[in-house]
Amino acid sequence: MINSRLGWEKIDYRKIEMIMAILFFLSLIPIMYCSFFNYATGDDLWEGAVAKQVIANGGDIKEFVQAIWNWAKVDYYGWEGNWSSIILWCLEPSIWGEKVYHITAWIALVSICGGSYYFFRYYLKKYFNAPGNLINITAIIVCFYCIQYMPYVRSGIFWYTGMINYVLPFGLCLASFVWADKFLVSGKKRWLTGVSIIFAYLGGAGYPPIILAFEIMILISFVFMIQNKGLYKRGLFLLIPVFLLVAGFVFSALSPGNAVRGGETYYFSVQRVVETLMQCLIQGCGGIIDTFVRVRPLFLMIPILSIATWELVDVNNIECNHPVWVTLILFLINCSVYAPQIYAQSEVSGGVPDVIYFVLILLIAIEIIYINGWIKGRITAKGENISLDIMGKTRIGILIFSVIFCAVFSKFLIGNMTDYICIEYVKSGQLKDFDRQMKERLAILNSEDKNVILPEMNDEQGPFMHMAITRNPEAYTNKATARFYGKESVVAIPRDEYYELYGITGDEKE
Repeated sequence: MINSRLGWEKIDYRKIEMIMAILFFLSLIPIMYCSFFNYATGDDLWEGAVAKQVIANGGDIKEFVQAIWNWAKVDYYGWEGNWSSIILWCLEPSIWGEKVYHITAWIALVSICGGSYYFFRYYLKKYFNAPGNLINITAIIVCFYCIQYMPYVRSGIFWYTGMINYVLPFGLCLASFVWADKFLVSGKKRWLTGVSIIFAYLGGAGYPPIILAFEIMILISFVFMIQNKGLYKRGLFLLIPVFLLVAGFVFSALSPGNAVRGGETYYFSVQRVVETLMQCLIQGCGGIIDTFVRVRPLFLMIPILSIATWELVDVNNIECNHPVWVTLILFLINCSVYAPQIYAQSEVSGGVPDVIYFVLILLIAIEIIYINGWIKGRITAKGENISLDIMGKTRIGILIFSVIFCAVFSKFLIGNMTDYICIEYVKSGQLKDFDRQMKERLAILNSEDKNVILPEMNDEQGPFMHMAITRNPEAYTNKATARFYGKESVVAIPRDEYYELYGITGDEKE
C-alpha cells in the first residue's frame, strides 16, 4: 500500500536508465569544465618540443615526420621503449596551441566511456541476449566508477602523457575484442585488419593493456575453436594480431632506453618471473579488498546489477553453466595486469594503477551478471520461479536503500571522487588563480626573450598534473619548457621576488 501511494511501482527500468544517464552526464560536467583550464607540463613539453619547433619554424610535413622519427629513436635508445606512445607523445595537443591541450580530458572520457559501452553493448547482447536497459545501466555504472574513483585522476584524465600511454590503449583494447569476435562470427577480413592495426599499436604502448590484450585475444580464439571446430582456421587467424602485439612488445622490451631507465633492476631471470607470478596472485587478492575499501559505494554495484540481471535476462536463451571456471578466469585476468609493475621493481606511472582499477571494475560487473544468470538458470531449471511482484519490490527496495545510503553517508563517500576534487578546486578559487598564473606564464614564454625568468606558481593544482619550474635551469621541467618554447634557459623565482624585481603587481597582471 505504501509503495502504491508513492508510485514506486511505476519506476521501471526505462525510467531508471534515463535517470542514471542524466546523473552520469551531470557527473561529467565538473571534469569537462576543468578541462578548459588544463595545460601541458613536463613530459608533454619535453616530448612535443621537436614537433613544436618544426611548426614554429614553418617546416613542411616531411620535416615534421622526420623530426618525430628522429626523436622517437633518441627516446627509444636513451629513455624507454614504448615506441608507439613516443610517437603520440610527440603529437601532444599543445604543439598546435596551448589551448588545444584542453582536449586531453575529452580523449580520456571517450576512451573510457566509448570503449566500455561498445564492449558491453556487444557482449551482453551476444551472450546474455540483454535488452538495451541492462546494457546501458551496466555501462553507466562501470563508467561512473572508473571515472569518479580512478586512483590517479591527474594521470588518467588531465595529463596527456599518462593518458595516451594507458587510458587510450585500454579503450582500444575493449574495442578490439569486439572486432575480433565480429571477425570470428562473420569471417570478414576488415575486422581482422582493424584488430591487427590496434594490436600492432598496443605493442608499443603501456604494459598493462598489452597483458590484457594478449590474454583476452588468446581466450577468445581458444573458446571459438573449441565451440566451432569446423571454423578453427578463423581462430588461428587471430594469431596474426597476437603476433604483431608480441613483436611490438618485444621490440619495446629490448629498448636500450629501458635498461637506462630501469638501471640495475632491469634484467630477466626465471626466478624473477616465478616471483612475479606469485606476487600477482597476492596483489590481485589484496587489490580487490583494497578497492572495495577505497571505493566505498562500490558494493552497491552488486545488488543493482543483480536485480537488473534477474529481471531483464531470459535465462532460457543463454548458457551460464561454468561459474567456477568463469570466476577463476576473471580472477586470473585481474591478477595478471599487476605483472608489469611487479616485474619492473621500480616506480611506475599513475596510469598503471588506473588501468588495473579499470580492469577490476569491468570484471566485477561481468562476474555479477554471469553468476546471477547462472543462479537464475538453476532455479528456473527446477521449475521454480520468483514472482514478478517480489522482484519489483526487491528492485524498489534496492533503489530506496541506495538513495538513502548515499544521502546519509554522502560526506563519507565523495572525498576521493574526481568530481569532488574538481568542484573543491573551483570553489576554493584555486582554479581561477591557477588560470591567471598560467596565462601570465604563457605570455612570458611566448615573448622574444631567450633567457626567461618566470614567477613561481602555487603548489595547489587540484586535478591537474603540473610539474614545477625551479631556480635550477638544468632541472627537468625547466629544460623541457626551454626546449618547447625555443629558449636558451628557463628559471622560476618566488612570485614576490619577481614582482619586486620587475615592478609588476598581481593586480596589474589581472
